[in-house]
Amino acid sequence: MIVTFNLNADDGSVYADTAAWVAAHGLCGTENLEFVTEGTMTLLDGGNGVQIVLTYADEAARTTHEAEVDSKVGVTGTFISAE
Repeated sequence: MIVTFNLNADDGSVYADTAAWVAAHGLCGTENLEFVTEGTMTLLDGGNGVQIVLTYADEAARTTHEAEVDSKVGVTGTFISAE
């Protein structure tokens, strides 16, 4: 199962690259190998956020991960797709 979503900084901050985003907001689940088999992060056009793609072994892993994720203060997430 592959889940894609965008994260944007609420304050309108613009980031030069994903490393700058990670410094400000963390890895956003991309390296949580307890649940995720693969995670990628790409800077969005304009630099005000990132697109996260997380691959899970199954729906159960996704559901458990989502239940344990805390909302990030200062970041708004937008669901894009789940395959």
